[in-house]
Amino acid sequence: MIFVNLVFTNMQLSSEPQSSEEGLIKRPPMFEYINWLDVIRRAVGELLEFKEVAKRLERESPNNKEVFRGFERDFFELMSALASDNLGRTITHNEDLPEVDSQKDKIIYICNHPTLTTIWVWSCFMSQNFAYNTFAIGKDDIIKNPIIRYFLGDLMQRTGKGVFIPRGKGDREASSQIIRTLAKEALTEGSSGIIFPDAHRPYPSRIKKAQEKWSVRKPDLNIPEWLTETCFPHSGGLWDFGQAAETDVRFFDCTIVEPTVTHAFGGNLHFDVQEISREDLFGETPDLEYFQEKLIELWMRKNQMIREKRTLLT
Repeated sequence: MIFVNLVFTNMQLSSEPQSSEEGLIKRPPMFEYINWLDVIRRAVGELLEFKEVAKRLERESPNNKEVFRGFERDFFELMSALASDNLGRTITHNEDLPEVDSQKDKIIYICNHPTLTTIWVWSCFMSQNFAYNTFAIGKDDIIKNPIIRYFLGDLMQRTGKGVFIPRGKGDREASSQIIRTLAKEALTEGSSGIIFPDAHRPYPSRIKKAQEKWSVRKPDLNIPEWLTETCFPHSGGLWDFGQAAETDVRFFDCTIVEPTVTHAFGGNLHFDVQEISREDLFGETPDLEYFQEKLIELWMRKNQMIREKRTLLT
C-alpha cells in the first residue's frame, strides 16, 4: 500500500541529536554506496506508484486541483522514512521554530539547495511543522527533459506541485512573468512555496564553478572565503515572487545542513528555520539593490552555519 501509517517520531526529530532505536546507533551496511543506490531505486518505484494514484484522482475529479491539496504529504513521509532509516540519519532543528496556522498561513521558504538524498527529508519536516500544502518553483527541465518528466515532472505538473521556469539566457522576462502569475495563484491559504535562489545542488564541482564565476563578477565580496558549502544565490526569482505575493505572506529563511558525502551512512541533518520580515528582506520601500545585498548576507550566514554544524557519524 502507498498510503501507509508512518510514525514521524521514528525520524528522531528533536532539537538535540538522538541515537537510533533502543539507544543504539545503527551499524552501517557493508557497502554504503550500494545501499544508497538501493534507496534511490526504491524511491523511484514510489514516485511511479504515486504517479498512478495521481492519475486515478484526476480521472475521478477532473479539473479539480483541490483533490491534490496536501497530496504530497504522504509521499514526503514515505520518502523521508526511506532515506532516514536506510541511511541512518539523525535529524535536529533549531528550538525556536516559527509558530504557524498550517491551514491559513501563506509562506515562502527561502532555502539553500539540498541534494537528492536530503530534499525529501527536509520537505517532510517542513510539511509536518508549517503550511499544510506545498509546491516548489523549479527549472522547466523537470517537465522538458523526457526522463525527468517521466519520473517526477509529470507527477508535479499533474498535481499542481510545481511552477516551472526557463533559466536560459534571454528568458528572464518570461521567467518573471510565470512567477508573478502562476506562483502567486498557487500561494493560497495554508500553502507554502519553495524557492532555492542558489539554483544548484551543492556538489563540489558546482561550488567551484560558482566561486570562479562570482569571484570575477564581484571581486569585492571575497567569494572563495565564505562560499564553500553552497552555490551563489540569484535574486531574480525570489524578488519576483516576493513582490507578487500579498502583504500577508510570511517569509522563512531555511538553512539545510547535511553530510558532505551523499551516500554515506550516518550523519546529522540539521534544519534551521527563521522567520524574516518582508521589510528586512526587501527594504522598508522595496529596493532591488538592498535585497541583493541582503540575500548575500543570508547566504554568508548559511555557509557559516553549515561549516559549523556539519558532521559525519561513523
